[in-house]
Amino acid sequence: FLPELQGNRGMLVYREMGSNDPVVAAMLAALRVNARQVAWFMTPADDSDEARRISEVCEEAMYDMLSTWESTLGSMMSFLQYGWFVGEITVKQRLGMDPGRGEDGRPLPKSKFKDNLYGLHCVEPRLQETLQDWVYDGDECVGMRQTDPNTGRTAIVPLSKAVHLTTTAERGSPEGVSILRAA
Repeated sequence: FLPELQGNRGMLVYREMGSNDPVVAAMLAALRVNARQVAWFMTPADDSDEARRISEVCEEAMYDMLSTWESTLGSMMSFLQYGWFVGEITVKQRLGMDPGRGEDGRPLPKSKFKDNLYGLHCVEPRLQETLQDWVYDGDECVGMRQTDPNTGRTAIVPLSKAVHLTTTAERGSPEGVSILRAA
């Protein structure tokens, strides 16, 4: 047990290792590159038309986001370095390449599809260094309290609206264990 690898101190150590140690940096880069080169696709749950359509829409969503799927996956791979990753999911209505403006006057997100279905707009990474603490409802972790790096304001990212990856489910910790812990 190394207390210096816990909490925010640990995040700083893991960031420094990934940025400054050539062997660690090369290993992390190799893992990201390999993951980004995998062909990602959806397989229908069964042979029904409904299952095929759901599979198609899910696969379309991966390739119709603000960032590319490969870039999003690269961000998600940070869970190996830190032991965990949180990315806030935002959705959009698929209204084509010229969707107009919302009621608030802001431009609506573009989509390659114009079928009025909903898809992924993005999976916005919440940097590990921005973690203040985890929000619990009893024994269940329900959110990540973070300090916004741009505004300094505190916000809670509900895990019900997020992709939350961990390397392990050790002791129910939302932080998992970094693959660098034994390095």
